[in-house]
Amino acid sequence: MASRRRPVLLRRALESLANLTIPEHVRLSFLIVENDDSAQYGPIIADFADRMDITHVHEPRAGLVYARNRVIDAVNELAPDWVGGVDDDQVISENWLEAMVGAIRTYPDTKMFVGRWVRLRPVGMPAWYPLGGVSAREPTGKVVWTGASGNTAFHRSVIAPDGMALRYDPAFQFSGGEDSDFSRQYLNKGGKIRRVAEALTEEEVHAERSNFKALTERLTNSEFIVARIRHKHRPAIVAALLDLQTLYRGVVLGLANLLLAAFALPFAESWAMRRFAAALGFYAGIAGVWRYYFGKDRLHYRQQTGG
Repeated sequence: MASRRRPVLLRRALESLANLTIPEHVRLSFLIVENDDSAQYGPIIADFADRMDITHVHEPRAGLVYARNRVIDAVNELAPDWVGGVDDDQVISENWLEAMVGAIRTYPDTKMFVGRWVRLRPVGMPAWYPLGGVSAREPTGKVVWTGASGNTAFHRSVIAPDGMALRYDPAFQFSGGEDSDFSRQYLNKGGKIRRVAEALTEEEVHAERSNFKALTERLTNSEFIVARIRHKHRPAIVAALLDLQTLYRGVVLGLANLLLAAFALPFAESWAMRRFAAALGFYAGIAGVWRYYFGKDRLHYRQQTGG
């Protein structure tokens, strides 16, 4: 786990990790990489020392990629068989480890698994605001085409110098998307990713991200990152054609959802607002592609949220 200046959230995450059910024949240890000018987490980690085997590592250079690559270096030094990853703003379910280990044993052809995460709606946030997360309809074992560093498990050979030797790309230092790019690197080397539906984490939407402007910007930035990754890993002509597809879908389906929302609003307000949210997602796709070609990276992760 990488963390920066979030003592309250870190303590909550560690409390949930301390309550994990450990399957038979599994030995569990924890790694915290603190990303800050000077290390501040010592007292928090000391509070859990009698319940958890924790290694605390300091990475003074600010940035998600610096922190995540320091995790890779530390993991290769510790040399476990498998690596689990969660974020410091998540609460991890007690059966998370059981679910991941069960999937690892069931699907020996797979070296990367991703769980299911749910974003909790803060008080006062309209019910139609899009939150993201992973649908419960995706069953365990389903092959998926993207991963994330929060709620994942992968074999150490994915990052070992004598294996795939993957690392996070500094080009995504403050924009986010470094974990999606990481999983794309893994897929490009012939890897397979499977969903583990029972490996559940929950995270709150921070107050700073819960207003309409912040949510639309987050959706746009997500699509901007998708475009960046697309152009990094695909031939230019293929990436451009996929961008055109995104623009076409955004215009057609965005307009269709807006018209449906306008028609249904007098009769079914809740359904109509969900159609408006869907339209917002499609138009965010247009804005994200536009930003890739004509705008610039907003460097969202220079800003600290949570506490």
